Amino acid sequence: MAIARDVLPPQRIGSVMAVLSVGMVAGAGLGFPLTAFVAQLGGLAAAFWFGTVLTALTLALAWRQLPRAPYATIARTRISESLLLGTSTLCFLLGVSQTTTWGWGDPRTLALLVAGTAGVATWVRLTLSAASPLVDLRLAFGTAALGPNLAAVSAGTGMYMGLTLMMVLVQTETPSGWGMGKSVLVAGLLLVPYSAMSVLGSRISLFVGRFVDPATVLPFGCGIYLISTLLLAVAHDQTWHAVVAMVLAGLGSGGTFATLPVLLIRVVPATETSSALAFNQVLRYFGFSVGSALGVTVLTLASTDTMDERGFVVASLVNAAVWVLAIIAIVGFGRRRRGLDPTQRPT
Repeated sequence: MAIARDVLPPQRIGSVMAVLSVGMVAGAGLGFPLTAFVAQLGGLAAAFWFGTVLTALTLALAWRQLPRAPYATIARTRISESLLLGTSTLCFLLGVSQTTTWGWGDPRTLALLVAGTAGVATWVRLTLSAASPLVDLRLAFGTAALGPNLAAVSAGTGMYMGLTLMMVLVQTETPSGWGMGKSVLVAGLLLVPYSAMSVLGSRISLFVGRFVDPATVLPFGCGIYLISTLLLAVAHDQTWHAVVAMVLAGLGSGGTFATLPVLLIRVVPATETSSALAFNQVLRYFGFSVGSALGVTVLTLASTDTMDERGFVVASLVNAAVWVLAIIAIVGFGRRRRGLDPTQRPT
């Protein structure tokens, strides 16, 4: 995305940014059925090897095909900050993901959560005092970039929480009749409409963004995903319920994640595009991890039995609340000073 801003003509920047951003959303949806198919043929290990091969191919394509940014400057990488942030995030996410196995009060869970929180706090302190920080937190949270960054965390959490709950719903089968009892491959295929609609949602948001402020379009994308979560909370007995929910979720995800980078590049200096977009992606993926763990955690804690219908309804309502927070973030903080024009170039 940062290279695209530097090498493309101004009139193409917004649309290309949106396509690159929503490509991640569509890829996430397609990854489920592809991985499910590989896992069904060769087992869980084959699925991980499949992901490894795709990652290696992506690296090779990026190395060979991406042009060098004409204004790129190679900044010194602060290895200590990178290790501290990575380790702290790992501890926190591992602690959240293990709550369903160890429990919230287990010493191991508490130790991981405390270590992760303390590590992030230390990283923030070091970053704010550094002359050349790994991430410019003042730019990320002290300017108009605050709204898109908060929305990235909330929307990322809500997106993967919804996908995780959908996977549980489709594959679970209980004596009480809750759940659809489908195979992992069928569960993955149900996310194909999600991927297709995410692309359509991105195109719609770009079209509408020509006539209205993108900051106005973004809450509507979050709102469409919100409707899908409420629909699942009310109706989740038939396969077509899941399909309709995924269609709405795809439209909402496409509209949301296609708009976020467009908003960011308007409010950060051209020389900070790479850092700002990369940090927004980190926040988004942090939200993905939290949402995946949070969905199963709430589902388990709210169930009177192991993953029952009551727990699913409560988890869906919690997911809806997460999307409400995303809307509040962009409406409450996205109206700040607009900042720089996206076509601005460093002199």
